Amino acid sequence: MSFDPALFQRFGRTFPVGAVLCREGDKGDEMFVIHSGLVRITRQMGVSSKVLADLGPGEFFGEMSILTGDPRSATATVQEEAQVLIIKGETLEAMIKASTEIAVRMVRRLAERLYDANAHIEALLLGDPTSRVARHLVTLGRRRGGALQVSAAELGPQLSLTTAQVEEGLQKVAQKGLITVEAGGVQIGDIERLQQYAEFLEMREQFGDD
Repeated sequence: MSFDPALFQRFGRTFPVGAVLCREGDKGDEMFVIHSGLVRITRQMGVSSKVLADLGPGEFFGEMSILTGDPRSATATVQEEAQVLIIKGETLEAMIKASTEIAVRMVRRLAERLYDANAHIEALLLGDPTSRVARHLVTLGRRRGGALQVSAAELGPQLSLTTAQVEEGLQKVAQKGLITVEAGGVQIGDIERLQQYAEFLEMREQFGDD
């Protein structure tokens, strides 16, 4: 969803680092659109909290509680000072009725999230850490482009791996010449070759090395 200064004047607020925009299990009657900053989405898994996504400008969240009436499925916490639009359910409904473009953008984004969720589940089902890392990089690369601003510490909770396991996986993929690990993140050279490598690892895991 694109940013409109007039909308921010009506619905926008600025939140400091650490601010909790919504909590898992709470009732929700509003959604959020990020204009600037970074918001982390987490979900409680047993005794630990799992990182589901880090969302930046243009991303939105919280819409499912409006659409389904169910409690919040995750917690959203500001990681970098953020300017956020807070849109009530009735306002969202009026916006969708008034603009087909907004409705189409929401449907397209929800479809992308469903694709990402399925890909993430597939990665978590893989037993080999390097397979998880490679598959997840393919998903991120297709969604965000070849330059990924991610670290091993950030990827670890997303993939249910330790930072050391992610670092080892990244090193193995880098040794194949498929990515470059830099101080600011990961650079993917050829996304198609990276996908082929991920598929090779998955087949090897399924059928063995013979």
